[in-house]
Amino acid sequence: MKTSWYRLVAVLLLCQLLGGNLSPSRAEEDEKPLSKDEKEQLEAKLQNVKDLVTAQQMASFGRKYKAPEALVAAGALLLKVNAATGGNVDKKVDLTAVEKGTDTEAKSLKEQADELFDTASGLKTSKEIETIITEAKKRDYSESKEFEGRAVLGGPKRISRRVDAGGLHRFNLNFVANQPGTVAVTSDRPVRFIIRLGESTLNNSVVTSYHYTFMPRGRGVARKVEIEVRGMGSPAHFTVYAN
Repeated sequence: MKTSWYRLVAVLLLCQLLGGNLSPSRAEEDEKPLSKDEKEQLEAKLQNVKDLVTAQQMASFGRKYKAPEALVAAGALLLKVNAATGGNVDKKVDLTAVEKGTDTEAKSLKEQADELFDTASGLKTSKEIETIITEAKKRDYSESKEFEGRAVLGGPKRISRRVDAGGLHRFNLNFVANQPGTVAVTSDRPVRFIIRLGESTLNNSVVTSYHYTFMPRGRGVARKVEIEVRGMGSPAHFTVYAN
């Protein structure tokens, strides 16, 4: 039993290394210090995005190296985000489709987690694997609901697409004004990731994994944030997250 959880912790530490370049940042024009509540809200939203990114990385690692413990850890993270968001993740795309770059029927985070658990069982049938799957399924993730508010109108977004070399995808998302928000991208090939808020360019960089945190200041209910993903030297399969 201890051995299985040591493996799980090892995989989690590995994913921290894989996602090490996901450093938080702030919009340059936002010079006003965040209040304690705003910081807590931002951290909670950012954690959901980071968990989804990490789950995708773990699932990819688990399938590539036939590591059932990685798949179980990915499934557990999806259940955690499911509890934190109440299952309200708009435009859901399953992890297999993300890796293949194909659009399939939308599945809930719980359904995706169950598929990961089933795949883990198929890779290695043992009491050890079944035990950690059982523990992951029955764990109470309700304490993960750190913040109920939504920065994105309509709820968190997770959008998967394929972009050709030199191609362009543009998304317009409405964020609640004066609420902390986060935007992230993961891609199997380098892409240019651009975030614009009004006349300001918040980010313009070539990345494979990145997230940005900001406070869309302004009057009114919502602020429109424009996101562009541009293909570089080769086609890429990417996922954009917003919360």
